[in-house]
Amino acid sequence: MRDVVNVQGMRVTGRTASLPAAEVHARARRELEEGLAEFRGTGEEPVLTHGLLLLLASEGDHARWVEVYLDLLYRRPTEPLVGQMAPTALVMGRACGRLNAVLEGFRQVTHVPLDFEAKHRVQAALASGVIAQADAGPAASGAIRTGG
Repeated sequence: MRDVVNVQGMRVTGRTASLPAAEVHARARRELEEGLAEFRGTGEEPVLTHGLLLLLASEGDHARWVEVYLDLLYRRPTEPLVGQMAPTALVMGRACGRLNAVLEGFRQVTHVPLDFEAKHRVQAALASGVIAQADAGPAASGAIRTGG
């Protein structure tokens, strides 16, 4: 991720990068994917997942974004990141034709018989009209917050 941030910083300042941005992104993606496999089920998994989701969003890889998000949602529904990224999940799901899969994942989270932050945030995303905005098309999705 440091490599990606450095390349983006160089774009802003006008400096040239020693590696092409595409190569840096590919390397960061590979390392994050490998890290997720290595740290699956540990406390580091959400940190790596968040980094990968940010990278995938910046690359416009909506389908892989939804895949990674839903994997976390189904395995760790109480993870705060599930709730933080709920509005973005709706937008990404719509963008790649998987909105129904995201909504089904949200249904699963809302039916967990416990009280937890991610559940409240998923419910808030559903109640706030994000689905209507997501269904309205690309122009409306620009107004949607991307988690946090």
